[in-house]
Amino acid sequence: MTCRPRRTVGMRAGTQCQRLPISQRSECTVDVGLRGAEPDHRGLQVSSFVCAVAASLLDVEADAAAQALAEDDRQAIVKMFAEDKDVLVLLVVAWSAPNTASARRLEMFAGIPNDWRGGDEGALAATLTKNAPTLSASEPLVRQLQILSLGGENIVDALHAYIHRSFKPLLESHFSAEGLPGGALTEASSRRDVMGATLVRKKVAELELALRGCQQEVKVADVVLHDHFAPQVTELTGALAKCSSPQEREETRDAFLSACRCSEDLKKVLCASLVACHKDLSDLASRFERRMQSSVDMAPATERDFWLRMEEVLKKAHEQTRLPEVECTLDLVKRLKIQQHIPRQLEEDVTSIKSKLEAAQKYNILMREFPVAEILSAPDLASTAAAITKVFEHVKKNLIRAGYPLGRAVQLLEAASLDVSQQLHQILRKKSLMDMRYEDFQHLCGYTVNARGAVAGLQLGGGGGGG
Repeated sequence: MTCRPRRTVGMRAGTQCQRLPISQRSECTVDVGLRGAEPDHRGLQVSSFVCAVAASLLDVEADAAAQALAEDDRQAIVKMFAEDKDVLVLLVVAWSAPNTASARRLEMFAGIPNDWRGGDEGALAATLTKNAPTLSASEPLVRQLQILSLGGENIVDALHAYIHRSFKPLLESHFSAEGLPGGALTEASSRRDVMGATLVRKKVAELELALRGCQQEVKVADVVLHDHFAPQVTELTGALAKCSSPQEREETRDAFLSACRCSEDLKKVLCASLVACHKDLSDLASRFERRMQSSVDMAPATERDFWLRMEEVLKKAHEQTRLPEVECTLDLVKRLKIQQHIPRQLEEDVTSIKSKLEAAQKYNILMREFPVAEILSAPDLASTAAAITKVFEHVKKNLIRAGYPLGRAVQLLEAASLDVSQQLHQILRKKSLMDMRYEDFQHLCGYTVNARGAVAGLQLGGGGGGG
């Protein structure tokens, strides 16, 4: 929803903004950019502008917005934004208690706080960004400020939607108006492309890809074994670490064992600790196995992110299996000879985690440098053809060394081909194929032929670099 200021009818600086019906907010008529105003009035102009934004975009009652803006601390923030050259952004947030009908309260920040993440339940936000370090009193504020409504979404979701639905189409429209249609292949267009249109398209596509990756973050929970152990075990490991000789350590351990034999509760605590560790480690191993058995969501970006994350979690889990608390509890339960299947299960888990860590590390020989971005950010057919060749060459070089299952590699390449198809569709959609000169069309088809030839010349697991 946008606010369209008009200079003919509206609210002048210093007047109170009116609460508009929802159906009329898109026609909000506010003029806060007074021509000929004195520099001292800039704060009043910005206050009126913020009031209009709050009423139109943040669903704040007019009285609440006016009251909030009249407070000294908010006036100081508005003045800082209006006059300070180092403050380029004003963040306006409207809060309300979740699941209540209470009025929203307005908060403002000069700049973006480091700990603000947005997307909180019951919160709406918008940013006002200055086009220049200082605001001119002789120009309307609507020409000097950019407004970005963040709604109540997660910041990553809001920014991805903005890039995908607004920024990229606007950018393409600008390039078309400048005579730079999507990757045109004419000589004249190539000269004009020195302006950097191709590079800008590529970088914007990479940004969109990165934001989409944040949205589709692979969920592999960290394993924390330390929390499962009783305070008595932690105290024992601390005491053992302070012992100066093996004999002293043995005596300390024997004393604790004697206490365990006299306490059924302590025995249960020790066993419960090992059972909790077994559950966490077996769940992680199961997550590994389920991924290997599933062909759902085999997109290269998702597959790569999963294995990189899995290696990280497995490595941390393996390091924790060597904690003094784990080794000490295992030793105590074995010596007490109670429920001997429990320590055996945990030892099997430790072995399984180690083997899966080694497998994940090998898989990431293939996954870590997999050229995902090259495919999804290719701005033209030449870049797409190069990306396809790079994908197949990368797979050919690393597949056998990585020990990645061949059947799964085929599924991975099928998913990559779908990404390529979608990217080609986006590129070709911008071209008027039926209206192109024949020479340009022939040039265009040449990239497709070259790409097909490059792929045909590659065989999975073939010669050099495979092994």
